[in-house]
Amino acid sequence: MQFRIFLHFLLWSLVFLQGLMQTLSLPSFLHKVGIPFLVILLFFTTTPNKSKRMPFFGYILIILIISIFSSLVNSISLFNFIYFVIYITLPYFYFVIVLNEPNEIVINRIKKIIFFYVLIQIPISIGGFIMLGQYEGNAGSLTNSSGSVSSIFPAVVTAYLFSLYLFNKKIKYLLLILGFFLFGLIGEKRAVTLFIPIVIFLVYSIPLIKQKKFFSTKSIKSLMIVLIFSGFAFYGAIRLNPTLNKEGKIGGSFDYEYFINYTEDYNKIGKHDDSSEMQRAEGFMYFNSLMLNNSIINTVIGDGAGKLISSSFSKNTNANLMLEYYNVRYGGRMGYIWLLMQIGYLGVIIYLSMFVSFSKKIWKKRKFSSNEVAFLVMTVIFFLDTLFYSKVFIRYFYIMGVYMFLFAIIMRENIFIKQKVANN
Repeated sequence: MQFRIFLHFLLWSLVFLQGLMQTLSLPSFLHKVGIPFLVILLFFTTTPNKSKRMPFFGYILIILIISIFSSLVNSISLFNFIYFVIYITLPYFYFVIVLNEPNEIVINRIKKIIFFYVLIQIPISIGGFIMLGQYEGNAGSLTNSSGSVSSIFPAVVTAYLFSLYLFNKKIKYLLLILGFFLFGLIGEKRAVTLFIPIVIFLVYSIPLIKQKKFFSTKSIKSLMIVLIFSGFAFYGAIRLNPTLNKEGKIGGSFDYEYFINYTEDYNKIGKHDDSSEMQRAEGFMYFNSLMLNNSIINTVIGDGAGKLISSSFSKNTNANLMLEYYNVRYGGRMGYIWLLMQIGYLGVIIYLSMFVSFSKKIWKKRKFSSNEVAFLVMTVIFFLDTLFYSKVFIRYFYIMGVYMFLFAIIMRENIFIKQKVANN
């Protein structure tokens, strides 16, 4: 048991300290190799293979088969294929590890480890702000090279914290949400002004929809409070984000008209003469058109599983392979596009269907706790991020791994209830 706890501690330390390792210029293989190695080791040491529960494995198997065919047809190097498979399947196998962990003490230790590393992101990001100021890419100890993390990570954590608040009414959860809201602003991400209010609204709404009480007088009054709280968050974000106020500074004025004009201009289709600088909406349409006009085989299974994997250990060393292969930089950053170009429409449909199945499984539960609500809202964040924003939910274990850990916790509760009923 102690050995497994140690392995989990090492795993989550590597997961959450990637940004620190980048800052210290430590070799990237420490986490790129260390994280998969530890997950594999845990997979084979948690429970005997014969008794392992592996729900939803059919989706993983189909994705693996599609990826194999895609890589072979498009002559993708073995290294790139393997690393693509790691990105796509590793969180699932960690889910299996947690689901099959026989000792509840180990599970509680993992929770404490994750809570610790999540919560220290607030003081680390504030420390970074004091030393280096507000800049895109300042994301605590998580990373110093992916700005989108500063939007998605706070949204995921807020989903969990506000769910806890909804069920426990403890003010400390609201204070922590404020801390992670600042985390997003320190990372200078505009999207946090949109994601956090959406998350708060969804966390409040889902239990009411489940109980069919959304339009009751009490719920409408509470909803107004939630909307006011979200409005204050929106107001604060505009004033604290230099790119969203006309003065271009922290503490600038709140000018709604300026914000709308900036947003419209930022997302305007065709505003750049250079196609490499197309925005997300334009990129979404461009890549779908490109794939639909491709050969049938590439439309179905993509241009090769691993084609867009960049690493110093492979021939793809360019940090922006979307730009190299498709002459699109900004507009190709969505996870949906990243998947589509590598495993085609068939692979994307199977992959996204897996998450729909996760949600359906949870939605069918009769009683909801904060875990169920948080998980469903995280799933919404996953789809919003993957389809329209970035690929950080897919690619970073400190987001997808936490999501799958929470799913495993909920599934363990289901198994425990079924076993208790069977024994009675």
